[in-house]
Amino acid sequence: MEQKHAAMEQKQKDMLGPYLWWLQDPQLVARFQMFFGIVATGTSSVAGITSSGEDTDYPMNSAEEHIVVKRTANQSSKRTGDKKMYDFQPGPSNESDETLSSSSDENLLTNNSYAITSWLWYCVFVFGASLGDEVFYITFFPAWFWNIDGYVGRRIVLIWGICMVVGQALKDIICWPRPPEPPVVKLEKRFNLEYGMPSTHSMVGVTVPLAVMFFTHNRYEYELPYAVLLTATWSSLVCLSRLYMGMHSVLDVIAGVSLASVLLATLLPWIDTIDEILVNNSFSPLLVVVVGLTLGLLYPPIDKFSTTRADTTNVIGIWAGVYIGYWLNVQMGYMKGPLQPPPYKIILPGISGCGFMLMRMCIGIAIAYATKAITKALTYPVLCRINNLDRSDPRSMCKLAVELPYRFLVYGTVAFNVVFTSTRVFTIMHIEREMWYTEV
Repeated sequence: MEQKHAAMEQKQKDMLGPYLWWLQDPQLVARFQMFFGIVATGTSSVAGITSSGEDTDYPMNSAEEHIVVKRTANQSSKRTGDKKMYDFQPGPSNESDETLSSSSDENLLTNNSYAITSWLWYCVFVFGASLGDEVFYITFFPAWFWNIDGYVGRRIVLIWGICMVVGQALKDIICWPRPPEPPVVKLEKRFNLEYGMPSTHSMVGVTVPLAVMFFTHNRYEYELPYAVLLTATWSSLVCLSRLYMGMHSVLDVIAGVSLASVLLATLLPWIDTIDEILVNNSFSPLLVVVVGLTLGLLYPPIDKFSTTRADTTNVIGIWAGVYIGYWLNVQMGYMKGPLQPPPYKIILPGISGCGFMLMRMCIGIAIAYATKAITKALTYPVLCRINNLDRSDPRSMCKLAVELPYRFLVYGTVAFNVVFTSTRVFTIMHIEREMWYTEV
């Protein structure tokens, strides 16, 4: 494994040259982490020596010894798909840390521990990292459809989907590993199975807030400087959190931001046209399904187990479900054109309006999770039987013939129910958003 890593490192050096290689240097990430209060600890940590045996400029004092966070394997062995979940457990430092081992030759788990010396920065960057995580988008996208503006929400999903597909595919084409541990401290082990170049968190952290600003600044009346400040803060938090979490090199982040900028400049002039076709064309559902499954089939082959293909298929399914749901809303006459052209004034909801928003979120998310549970229970056994696979074998899920239709159907159905079924339920309950039906 060490020889393989050394060979990959030499290949990167030869390809990048001295200046770009400097941006790929994991020591940059380690110094960034140390500056913001993450100190790698080991048997010599109190003396200011990291677990890799190198001197540090940040020896721990006696107070800092008592805010060590150690990574330990979750004893309940919770799993989400093929990703293991781990607990972060605060406690005093311990020089006889248990060694966390992995059954794979990749040795994904280490006995490294670390000290958090600034809980303020820890909270800031954890929040920044959450702005690019699955849980955030599970609530962010539905909130746009149910409570804000579906016109903008569709376009954000479209751009997000394209950026994720491009970024994830490039990871498995370039195949550059994430920064090694040590010298960095990795706070998000669940992404360790994926390659690092480019940073898709950084791509999404740039494209989503910029897309929100681009599609709202001529649609609503608000002060643009405030939107620019919010967008810059959002993007900066997400990008810098990738360094703080130890999951990407500086070059990974710069590449992600650069690629996102190029994609935005290319896509934005065409997004309205694409959205118009996907919402109103008679053959839109067929087009969406064919394009989605084709993208899944053409995903680059991977040389090791990775979650990138599965995550990409989830994204494609969400994009397909959103547009099929909106197409059906239009075809059934539930949605029409706006009563008056933009720009519109931003009207803040009152107490009753906030209550309706909360009800829509609670009911809608309950429908989404119920949909996910039911479709998972129905589709996986059927697909395993069709392909003559043992559904109790976790390797069955990794087969393309199972993984692609399974994830496309599950997440596509969830997204469809978010924009179609949930809105029908809201209308029946008389808690629908007043202007929802005009956002074609």
